[in-house]
Amino acid sequence: MTLQVNDYLRQMFYIMGIDLVDFKVEYGYDAHGDLYLADEISPDSMRLWKIGSDERFDKDLFRKDEGDIVPAYREILDRLQPLAIL
Repeated sequence: MTLQVNDYLRQMFYIMGIDLVDFKVEYGYDAHGDLYLADEISPDSMRLWKIGSDERFDKDLFRKDEGDIVPAYREILDRLQPLAIL
């Protein structure tokens, strides 16, 4: 399941001009033993870098005190919106 999520996200971000460097997801089982993705998928759980540059759009901006995450997250949202109509 993680490989499928990875393939989808990498292709989607590539179209947006962004490199998906890494991400994390967590899984959980319900009472019936069915496996579910049990985590958010957001810039907080991945590293996103602009292709061909060192510009980042992820939580490392905050962690490393390199910038404000709000404009970076807005940039991701702005780049995602045209894809929502596809």
